Amino acid sequence: MRLLVSVLSAFALLLVGASAAGSQEADVEVVAAAKVSRSDTSWLGFYPGHTGKSGLSDFARLEQWLGRDLGFMLQYGDGRSPDAFARNLGGQMSALRGGDFRLVYSLPMAFGARHTGSDATVSAIVSQWDALIRDTGGRRDFYRSAAQQLDDAGFGNAIIRLGWEFDNPSSRWHAGADPEKFKQAWRVIHDIFTSVSPGFTFDYNFVRVAASNEIVAAAYPGDAYVDIIGVDAYDSGYQGEGGVPAGARFGWSNPDLVWSKNQLPKLKVAEQFAKAHGKPMSVPEWALSTGGTSKAGKAGGDNPNYIQEMYDWMRHLDSPDGPGLVYATYFQSSGSPDGVHSIEAFPQSAALFQQLFGG
Repeated sequence: MRLLVSVLSAFALLLVGASAAGSQEADVEVVAAAKVSRSDTSWLGFYPGHTGKSGLSDFARLEQWLGRDLGFMLQYGDGRSPDAFARNLGGQMSALRGGDFRLVYSLPMAFGARHTGSDATVSAIVSQWDALIRDTGGRRDFYRSAAQQLDDAGFGNAIIRLGWEFDNPSSRWHAGADPEKFKQAWRVIHDIFTSVSPGFTFDYNFVRVAASNEIVAAAYPGDAYVDIIGVDAYDSGYQGEGGVPAGARFGWSNPDLVWSKNQLPKLKVAEQFAKAHGKPMSVPEWALSTGGTSKAGKAGGDNPNYIQEMYDWMRHLDSPDGPGLVYATYFQSSGSPDGVHSIEAFPQSAALFQQLFGG
């Protein structure tokens, strides 16, 4: 049983939903079930929000709602600057120490301005990789200190989501800036971490919408340096047939068609990549969405079809026909710039989620 469960055992999760039309809200009270273990989806986890705000309480609340223990928690390192990262990591480890889960830690590979394709941002990224590769400026000591803090807090078996979504063109560590230097820097960080604790494992995690692009193959650091192939999969970003009706921001007109035309083919590409390298998979970020403010931010809203299809696909990954599934962490956030993702914002989907994944 988890930390804080005794405090939270009297609570139920209040679900406040937004309809696909966007404005109507409904309150649905879900009674928490008795906590049990469930081995067939033991790979399920959550990003419960930033630990500095609520520590383990939001994670325990999700466990209480589902009536089961969760095996994985996703968290993020601060990519704005090395100083911001160091301050944030200290607070995270203090808040999470003693937690009974496997930590998935998103570790930046560079700091500062986001990649725009300009010479200045490319140079800023590559110069940081050069310093790491050449062992100048204390960069190796910086990563060694991070690894030691994770190990000291009891997370020496953490999954390191190094340079997550590196194929995103706006990433602070966009691999396209120099794929060869990206690979070399990855190998250096890998070796630093595993020298501190051999229990650290490494997740090569790209963005679902770019799963077939050339950067994924060009930046791959080698099978000896990668343990897991990760792909992110939000229910958003589609504008084709069966998508959001004119004038609306979210709510697919044909969710089955969106899944078959847009989502599943790209997930299959990721699965093929994992199988080609003999690696199991992860889904570090997956979630429903209300979409962002841009046209590309169109999303499915309260879409139980997405929950069912993702569940079926992840069960396939974990079957003898799949490459294996290490973990899948739902992105439980209401403050993301690309829309609301928290499961309680989608009552129909939340009910199905609890049915499929609950204890």
